[in-house]
Amino acid sequence: MPEVDSLAIYAVGTESLVVAPLGRQWRIDASPDDVLSSTVLAHLAALAGPAVRIRFDPHDVLVSSTDELLGGVHRATTGGRRAEDVTGWFFAGHWYRMRRDHAALRTAVDCLRATIPDADLAAVLAGPAHRPAKPSIERAPTPKPGPGVLQRWENGTWVDHLLDPAPLVDPVTGILKRIVARPAHPALPLGFVHWHAELPHLSSVDPHWQPDPLAPAGYLTGADPAARAIADDQPGLLSGLAHYCGAYLGQGQRHYASLTQLREAGEDALDLRDWEPHDPALHEEPGFPFIRFDIDQKLWWMAGKRGDKRCWVPLSLVHAGWMQADLPGLVAHNYHNLVGLQAGNTWDEAVERACAHVVASDAVALWWAGGDRLPLAAVPPTVKQAWGECELKLTLLKVPSTMKVPVVLAVVDDPAADIVTLGFAAHRDPDTAAELAVVESLIQHASAQDLNSPESLIRDQGVAGLVPYDERRRYRDAFGIDLRGLIDPMCHVQRALDPRVARAVRHRCLPSRDVTPAPVCDSVRAALAEQHELILLDVATDRVRSAGMHVARAVVAGLARIQPAAFPLDMTARFSRLARQCAWSRQHREPYPGW
Repeated sequence: MPEVDSLAIYAVGTESLVVAPLGRQWRIDASPDDVLSSTVLAHLAALAGPAVRIRFDPHDVLVSSTDELLGGVHRATTGGRRAEDVTGWFFAGHWYRMRRDHAALRTAVDCLRATIPDADLAAVLAGPAHRPAKPSIERAPTPKPGPGVLQRWENGTWVDHLLDPAPLVDPVTGILKRIVARPAHPALPLGFVHWHAELPHLSSVDPHWQPDPLAPAGYLTGADPAARAIADDQPGLLSGLAHYCGAYLGQGQRHYASLTQLREAGEDALDLRDWEPHDPALHEEPGFPFIRFDIDQKLWWMAGKRGDKRCWVPLSLVHAGWMQADLPGLVAHNYHNLVGLQAGNTWDEAVERACAHVVASDAVALWWAGGDRLPLAAVPPTVKQAWGECELKLTLLKVPSTMKVPVVLAVVDDPAADIVTLGFAAHRDPDTAAELAVVESLIQHASAQDLNSPESLIRDQGVAGLVPYDERRRYRDAFGIDLRGLIDPMCHVQRALDPRVARAVRHRCLPSRDVTPAPVCDSVRAALAEQHELILLDVATDRVRSAGMHVARAVVAGLARIQPAAFPLDMTARFSRLARQCAWSRQHREPYPGW
């Protein structure tokens, strides 16, 4: 029957994978031959529904797999076929067609493989089927796809999916797969839209490419359904692009050398010790996972700019997940750099946002290390509108910055659930800084609510260091007396669920009665560069650049930052200077309750 013919069968070890039109799949504990000889196939065909009739041009050449596609195109380059010839093929339940251009087809195949979460399964689907699908095909004149366009048969027609320039969001060929609004948590303000940008599964293309699969973001709008329905997803887009380019995907100019070799060659380079990745005393502790930096040891560097001149920066300060790059000679010197990576519609916007993140992280880390109570900041009208009738308690605090930039800390407290979270941001406009800080705190509040459930999505993703769910929330001491179990920012959020920690955070964030004006600032970048040497790196991939977007990494030596307590900074010198400047009275040892 036609429905059975439309199913493809693949061998996956000793099992079978049956793939139906439109991508529906079944994994069966039997060999493909056993599946073919049983009644199972007819049952699955019935579940799959009517066979799909597909239209191809009489001149289209059909192949059965992406492996055959790439091999055939390579042979065709010397066999007289033209680039405008069209090839069709089957992958993961869908039929595709595009012009026979090898570079574009390579990109298309990578995009298709990145739609499959499991790399091994993606490889199986790219290869020949044990029994290929035999669809019902209509041969009729069909317009050719445009150059750089991949077409997929959808709902009875060929639908274009652009390859070049790369679409920012597209479920098939996009830099991001989609941007979705998370279901509204009943405890959170109705005007808070929690975005998640879903990234392609790039590890199915290259096992060394491992960006985070989800990038969170948020947006404040009116506290009514109509306002939520038209909420701007631009924050989700920018977060997704930053996460995408934050991973090392082969972009940028890199070099393998020692710091000594670079300097002897007359090159400018950032000494990792000047960035202060962690307290140097940690190297004396047994089991510490990072090695001491040596100026004569070779490591990988990325090219950036200090002013208008080239400056080499250790790869480990530029890209998150840098160890997965598996470059030869890669050495683990430090934890991921969680500060100063941002996307923008322009290069200047990306740089300004990256610098703001650096400044805010420095200010909050220094205050948390021992600053006294902070003065209240005004709640902007946009935040009040988004908050609506929400019963969560919101407090906004002004954080002093040595760069004289407005920095705001947002404290979101849910007394009923006994959950308190913090978020911070810097911006030249104090109201915008407050809005961004509120969004960051609400994102962390949503994460805390998730971790407070036995069915946690975050815990199911296998975040390193999280401890098992505890109904009584006894997390304060679950990460060790020395806090060496706090190896990921999400662990800090989980620890803060302990009522004892929540109580301490509330006390720490009680406001002072001081009244202080907000600093005046025209540009965060300029304010930062006035006091510190700023190194900028363009980390956008070619596809992101082709889409007209920009991603910047700002690296500044000698500043403080929030990072996992397992790898603390030596805050003594910088804290002492600021403590004298701000008249702070003591140093604080409690880990920051988030990121």
